[in-house]
Amino acid sequence: MRLVAANEIWLTRGTDGISGIPGPWKAALGHDFNAVYFLIVVACLAIVFFVVRRIDRSPYGRALRAIREDAQVAQVAGKPVLRFKTEAFALVGRHRRPRPARSTAISRPTSRPTSSCR
Repeated sequence: MRLVAANEIWLTRGTDGISGIPGPWKAALGHDFNAVYFLIVVACLAIVFFVVRRIDRSPYGRALRAIREDAQVAQVAGKPVLRFKTEAFALVGRHRRPRPARSTAISRPTSRPTSSCR
């Protein structure tokens, strides 16, 4: 599909993409579009920052930090560690990039077999 989209210039204009699609509210706002768009982005970022900060300072966030530091101590303190870990995975587990696998040195067996009988 990608090859068709890149090579069929008459259909998709190749790798330049499909152009001529107007931006939302661009015609109505004119030259003020960039400023309004910037204000919308800043407002969204402020809301996200506020929500994340509230979660971090809530009892839920403190429990997650306690589990991160020492899960056994958090469990002794009465926190349901498995439930919190499952909820944290469900919230952010799919949004993280997987870490690349580390290559480990594999020990190769010797070419001569050793016998235990002498």
